[in-house]
Amino acid sequence: MQDYGLPVRSSDGTHIGTNIHKWGELLCEAGRKMGRPMGNDICDQYEEMMKQAGFVDVQQRMFMWPSNGWPKDPFMKELGRWNQVNCLQGLEGFCLALFTRVLGWKKEEVDVFVALVANDFKNRKIHAYFPMPVTFGRKPFDHEKVFQ
Repeated sequence: MQDYGLPVRSSDGTHIGTNIHKWGELLCEAGRKMGRPMGNDICDQYEEMMKQAGFVDVQQRMFMWPSNGWPKDPFMKELGRWNQVNCLQGLEGFCLALFTRVLGWKKEEVDVFVALVANDFKNRKIHAYFPMPVTFGRKPFDHEKVFQ
């Protein structure tokens, strides 16, 4: 299982008060209102969910995906650029239904907010990143299964 951790974080506080941070908070709020938590509201539960589903050797690894090409490290810079493209192309789709149907926004309000968030994705002075939990396990072998 892999998920975007929302809202974004930064190690230097440059994400605080930004639209990209507010965007993640709003997505999580909409998820809670629908009874479908997302991001940081649910990813801490993935290990236990996989164990309850019968997986064994369950582990979780945390990765960092920069919001754009702000990192100095060449690999992280490239990862950030790809992540930026991905997020910008899907930004309206991530927001429209949740913000209008769940949070009660008008389409025009979403359009303005999406433009503001897109500007933050392009701003390399905002050193935001998504925590990216990856949780994995394996199906038990027959001799490991617990029969009830």
